[in-house]
Amino acid sequence: MMFEASLTRSHPWLASILLPLAIICYVLPKIKAFRRFLVWLIKNSGVRFTRTSTTTVLVHPRNVKGESRYALTAMDCLQASIPPIAFGLFYDQPIDDYRFQIALEQTLDHFPLLAGRLIRNSENLDQAPMVVRVNPSEGGAHLAISHTTRPYSRKDDPRWFPSSTGAPFPAPHEPFLDYGPLLKIKVTHVESNHSAVVSFGFCHAVMDATTVGSFLETLTAHYKQFGVNDPAKALAHQMVPSMKLDRVLPPQEENAEPLERFTTSKLIWSLPKLVIASTLTKTINLTVEKSELQRLKGEFMQAASGSDLPWVSTYEMLGVLLLRAFTRVSKKLDGTHHYKNIECRCVVDPRTRQANPHATFTHPGNVSEMPSIQLPLEHLLHPEWQSRGLQEFHSQLRASLVDSSKMTEIYRRANASLRNGDLHTTGGRTMSSLLFARNILETNVTSYNSWLHMDWLGSMTTFGDAAPHHFQVTPGMCCVDMFWVFPRTPTQVTIRTTLPRGKGRLFLQELTRMNIAYQVQ
Repeated sequence: MMFEASLTRSHPWLASILLPLAIICYVLPKIKAFRRFLVWLIKNSGVRFTRTSTTTVLVHPRNVKGESRYALTAMDCLQASIPPIAFGLFYDQPIDDYRFQIALEQTLDHFPLLAGRLIRNSENLDQAPMVVRVNPSEGGAHLAISHTTRPYSRKDDPRWFPSSTGAPFPAPHEPFLDYGPLLKIKVTHVESNHSAVVSFGFCHAVMDATTVGSFLETLTAHYKQFGVNDPAKALAHQMVPSMKLDRVLPPQEENAEPLERFTTSKLIWSLPKLVIASTLTKTINLTVEKSELQRLKGEFMQAASGSDLPWVSTYEMLGVLLLRAFTRVSKKLDGTHHYKNIECRCVVDPRTRQANPHATFTHPGNVSEMPSIQLPLEHLLHPEWQSRGLQEFHSQLRASLVDSSKMTEIYRRANASLRNGDLHTTGGRTMSSLLFARNILETNVTSYNSWLHMDWLGSMTTFGDAAPHHFQVTPGMCCVDMFWVFPRTPTQVTIRTTLPRGKGRLFLQELTRMNIAYQVQ
């Protein structure tokens, strides 16, 4: 202490440096307003982080008036910025709330790592319908659940979509179960067809894909067997999961490596990048009318008549048009880099999916999920770009739905990446999107149950190191958010894109040059 005091007296400038550093690294992360600012900054920057090699550490609860709650730390805020592992369960009849509560309570007993880290945000006491209490004498988490209903008078009414996926949908303002960044559950009762939807969003910090699959299987088993002494006579609730767990998830390996976690220092050092990324990019929201989409599709199919395709969906047509406009305004994409393509993910709700009558194969239910589509940019820069781009888009899309060996290989490599901790590699990102993926066999783009998400995979020099990229694929390569296309009203579609500042105006001019009528929101 005396040495530090003498050092400060002999070098007064040192105190002016050490004091701000101490405030930034120790004091600020403990301030609730600062943590809220970090959460807002992370959500609005679009930056995704990679994992570190530290070990998962459980935080013990603190007793507050007989209840145990966890404070939301800066590390939890950073974990919340990672896209969660998302699942959706669809039931053909309403869910019994008490029965679901007991089943969830019994399931958590089998997963102490998750139950021991449940977080209840004190700021959202009036919004979250489920309250978590830990009883030390009995152990486990005791849950109290309430539900909401929403009448849907017709098929095209706004459907519910899980907020945990981060998809920009006009979802109903219904409360959902919030345990902070670790677990989000939302239960929606649809009155029009007497069905129900349950969505789960699990943080990568405590659950991997295999553990999540086991969690949902256990929850489903407890829910079906509730009140039935003989398991063979369990009630037959028809449940449509978002994926086939037995086909996708391999058995859990013994002595598996613990999942990694972030540290507060990682968050502090990432702040400059977050600030730069939020100032160098601009988000544009466009609205396109359904009649305009029909006109564009007619002209597009006429121009692509040489591709010899029996039919295409509206999303395929719109996706190729948007990517064409983007490649025209991004001059740096004309380079000679060997790895430049567009990664597209197309998602459709299976409850109202119907195969096109002109399709030559049948596709029951939602047996196969939609993987990413790699669309080379040279097809979009070719003089016959309509037929070339559409042919590649269409062929990869249809092949992914019928080639079971290709799907199995994608699942195998993606899950291997997840188990190795490579959550933000190409395989890990594909796996995360597959967990809540749907089929693209849906031609009505305004049916409130489908959307298109396109990422650009290319050189980091195009946008710079401060661009809001999802993850770094290889040194110098990154994946950047490009387009979200989703329904706005039964007659309108919204297109959301995040581009570097200065490119947005050129992009809109290119859409005008392509005779696409749009409105800027």
